[in-house]
Amino acid sequence: MISYCFAQLVDLQQIHTGIGDLFAFFLHEEKRDLVCTLRVSEKKDNFEVFAQVNELGDDLLVILYGGPRPHIGAIGIVQPRFSLKDPETIGGTSSVFTFLGHKEDVVAKEMSEELASKLNGKVVVVARMHWEGLQGEGIDEAIGLCQRLTEKILIRIRGG
Repeated sequence: MISYCFAQLVDLQQIHTGIGDLFAFFLHEEKRDLVCTLRVSEKKDNFEVFAQVNELGDDLLVILYGGPRPHIGAIGIVQPRFSLKDPETIGGTSSVFTFLGHKEDVVAKEMSEELASKLNGKVVVVARMHWEGLQGEGIDEAIGLCQRLTEKILIRIRGG
């Protein structure tokens, strides 16, 4: 209900550009400086994907999107832990929720697991991508863009 009412007050572009500020609004005043937002994108041919990354202390909230239709398709959640195979490396326990008829679970899971293991923090990735009639090579291309976007996020967060 809140999101419906909020959407009636501002257009979707305003929601998109202000989501970091909206998130910070709900934090306590003294904690607002702990939220850092960055935006990155990756493009090839007709495909472009974007990520809005909210650093919440050691944790991340990533909104991954692309295509003309805003929606939420899948959510990937990972909590880092030492790997069961190799206690010297960081792995993670992950969960993915995919909304009916959506395919973003692959990128939500891959991105959240990669970021959590490399940054050793909890990660939530909300994926919302849609290109009409996407199949085969197009799907592979979209996944590749998301993988490159993950690397860009790691570089930006690590300061490289």
